[in-house]
Amino acid sequence: MFKRDGEMGTVVVLGGGGYEGSVVAGKLAGQPDIERVILADRNKKRADRAAADIGEKAEGRYADLDDEPGLIEVIKQADILVNMIGPFFIHGTKALRAAITAGRDYVDIADDWDVTRELLALNEEAGDAGITALINMGSSPGLLNVFAKRAAGVLDTVDEIRIAWCAHYVGGKGGPSAGLHSFHMMEGMVPQYLEGDWVDVVPGTGRELVDFAAGPVECFFVGHPEPLTLPLYIDGVKEAVNKGAILPPWVSEDMFKMIEFGLGSGKPIKIRGETQVIPIEVALRLQAAYLEHRDLGEPKGGFQTRVTGVKDGRKTIITYDLPAKMSSEEMGEATACPAAAGTLMVLRGDYSEKGVSAPEAMDAKRFLDVVSGIGIKWIEEVSEADDKGSK
Repeated sequence: MFKRDGEMGTVVVLGGGGYEGSVVAGKLAGQPDIERVILADRNKKRADRAAADIGEKAEGRYADLDDEPGLIEVIKQADILVNMIGPFFIHGTKALRAAITAGRDYVDIADDWDVTRELLALNEEAGDAGITALINMGSSPGLLNVFAKRAAGVLDTVDEIRIAWCAHYVGGKGGPSAGLHSFHMMEGMVPQYLEGDWVDVVPGTGRELVDFAAGPVECFFVGHPEPLTLPLYIDGVKEAVNKGAILPPWVSEDMFKMIEFGLGSGKPIKIRGETQVIPIEVALRLQAAYLEHRDLGEPKGGFQTRVTGVKDGRKTIITYDLPAKMSSEEMGEATACPAAAGTLMVLRGDYSEKGVSAPEAMDAKRFLDVVSGIGIKWIEEVSEADDKGSK
């Protein structure tokens, strides 16, 4: 919803009592053109505590994603809904559908590839409702997509976009939602964009050493939205992939082994007589139990976009990295700042395209100016490449 000069905006942050949700709410409350931030959460006490920490602009409110009429009433009290509730592959399109019904703009940090397809499929419905919906607005996907868009604006042609990330098991506070997302992106077959077309690959394959700001990490194919959206917005790209890893490396390998044993499923199974368990819940509980007694080492993380193309007739690589400290110790900031920046872009009229859009649809310079002002810094490196695409 477009805000005229001098007009104040009101935001609902769904999941505002959670770790990343409360950081987003705090970032938005710190902006002079935001009048009120409603922290909507199923846990009202948690939302109230987070609101009290933020200050007078913030208030806690009860909201349940599964109570559509009640959620719509909360959304109508604001100009825009920011959806921070995961895992997105479970909750699907509920929040966006509620925003469409309420006639309010929408931002989320959806990071599952399958629900991204479902969200994009609501483009016409959102456009007919006259709302702007920005999806995938976290770090990866989100900020790293915009880095790719920025690089594409510098290069004459783009051949390859490689998004890579790694996250330490104790580096964030995402709770069960983060665990469910991690298992989901490592099971089944997942899409990547290779040789000019979308193909399904096995998670864990395509291993390569990625040199992050915090040091080298072996990453592999995972299920993420970037390969689905980057080719939609960046012309001529022949390859767009996402590779990641959960650290220490043995954590990822243990997860793959549990998936191999069938513990990645959400469908109940019988284990004795009529007793049933949900395999993924067992996996998460077992993982939490044994990791309590393992040395996980110092938190380490990384976020990187690497774009290869041609500039002035020369093969060129442009690489963007987030600093080691932010990638390793401040992952809540790395996710919250892009989400807050996208929200401000919509509220201020800097992005007003109706329908459902991915991060690459925005003007990269404008967005990066906003996100830099909120607290994100990055490292940019431009180098020439040999015929094999290496530095």
